[in-house]
Amino acid sequence: MELTVVIKLLGRNIGYNTLHNRITSLWKPISSFHLMDIENGYYLVRFLNRTDFDRVLTQGPWIIFGQYPIVQPWTKEFSPMQPYPSVVLIVEAIGGLVGKVVKLDLQTDNRSRGRLLALRFT
Repeated sequence: MELTVVIKLLGRNIGYNTLHNRITSLWKPISSFHLMDIENGYYLVRFLNRTDFDRVLTQGPWIIFGQYPIVQPWTKEFSPMQPYPSVVLIVEAIGGLVGKVVKLDLQTDNRSRGRLLALRFT
């Protein structure tokens, strides 16, 4: 699992074959990769070489049908049952430096209302 990334689209879901074809054309990997559809709209991508793995993580942002997918390295702590990727948890942590975050506008997060993230504090 060392060369595995987690992908999640926060907007509309697309099918496995469509996603596979799109990321193949975007990433243009040197070697083949294995795409795995797992629970809750998450996908795992296992690469055969470090070069492809590193490039996918560092050369974004990637855009798939107008959406910015969350692409992060897989960790032992990852759970497909978490409703949102760790980037949302990071935003909440940063917001927590300002005050207690009581609401994260998920419509903003999935880009249905724009590109800004709305937080409400107490």
